[in-house]
Amino acid sequence: AWIKVDAFTAEWQAIINKGGDDSWRLQRYGNTNHIDFGTTGLSNQDLEGTTDVADGNWHYIAGVYDGSTKYLYVDGNLDTSVSVTGTIATVDDPVEIATNSDHAGRNFDGQIDEVRIWNSPRTQTQLQNNMNKVLTGNESGLVAYYKFDVSSGTYLYDHTGNNNLGRLHNMANNDWVASGWPVSQTATWTGAVNNDWNNAGNWSGINGVPSSIDDVEIPNVANQPVIQPGDTVQCHKLTVETGASVTLASDATGHGTLIVTGK
Repeated sequence: AWIKVDAFTAEWQAIINKGGDDSWRLQRYGNTNHIDFGTTGLSNQDLEGTTDVADGNWHYIAGVYDGSTKYLYVDGNLDTSVSVTGTIATVDDPVEIATNSDHAGRNFDGQIDEVRIWNSPRTQTQLQNNMNKVLTGNESGLVAYYKFDVSSGTYLYDHTGNNNLGRLHNMANNDWVASGWPVSQTATWTGAVNNDWNNAGNWSGINGVPSSIDDVEIPNVANQPVIQPGDTVQCHKLTVETGASVTLASDATGHGTLIVTGK
């Protein structure tokens, strides 16, 4: 899930859980600003992260269990892990988002978006490649997918086709807010103005210039992109078509730098 928290307001505040404390859960760890990946039935019950997520920014959190190890990821990076034994307890109780039916007062105080539940362990590469993307809902292993992309009503639709319909409680239409999680886009180089990578007029498909989460495509057009000396630019994936190029210009002061964060 993507979450945004200005400040936690109660211990063990709930994000996602299966049957309260009886199976698996992502929540605040105690009274810290860290995430807890809790699993009843495993030798490690509560895996505490190390990243401060109560900073008013969007963070992508993921708990993964592969049969022998528990992993907690924050923003696509491994926060912590532990080897475990046992089996996660199974219960018939429903999945809950932003509340814990076993404990009053643990309601989440913040924003939640893009909740995804899988029945197969996700690798770090899979998490990184999909965290900033809207999924199709047909991905292998995806059993429930809540986009939170409606602006009225009290139902939360499952976009996998598995019909895991959610019902929202204490919800009014004016409680819906615009999403703010960082969705990646595809930026296509046009060279419409000049050859400067950092000129927004040279890009289509985005507002501005590409960021570290955006995929970049460089077609073979008249003006090919140049990253000027001293400039550092980033993108997620980079595709350079046949005949096209990206130039890292240099002079006495230094050279241009391109960082590709994905594959």
